[in-house]
Amino acid sequence: MSKGYSIRVRIGGRSLSIISDAKPEYMMKVASKVDDSITSLLKSNTGLTFEKAAILTALKFCDEATNVKDIQNDHAPDSVTKVEKETAHDAESDNLRKQVIAYSKELSRLERENKMLIKEIEALKKNDKQKY
Repeated sequence: MSKGYSIRVRIGGRSLSIISDAKPEYMMKVASKVDDSITSLLKSNTGLTFEKAAILTALKFCDEATNVKDIQNDHAPDSVTKVEKETAHDAESDNLRKQVIAYSKELSRLERENKMLIKEIEALKKNDKQKY
C-alpha cells in the first residue's frame, strides 16, 4: 500500500478499523453499502447471526462483481485476446480471494470476540445475582 489511509467504520453495529490505499470517502461509501446489506439481512432474518450475515453479504458482493466482470468480458472489443481477458479475470479472482480470506479472518476474530463478550455478560449476570 502506498498511502495507507486508516479509517474507522461501523458495520452491523460493530466498529472496525480499515487500512486501504483507497481514499477514506470511498471506503466510507463502500462500508456504508456493506453495513446496509448486513443490517437488512439481520432485520429480515431474526435468527441470523452477524457472522452469517457478513458471509452472505460477501458472497452477494462477490457474485455481483463476478457478474459485472463477465458482462464486461462478453462486450470487450475484438482486439482484446482471450488470454488478456483470462489474465484480467484471474487477477480479479485473486483479488476477490484475498478479500474473502481477509473477511474470513475478520469473521473469526469477531466470533472469538463475541464468545468472550457473551462470557463476560454471563459472569456479570452471575455476579449481580450473587449480590442480591
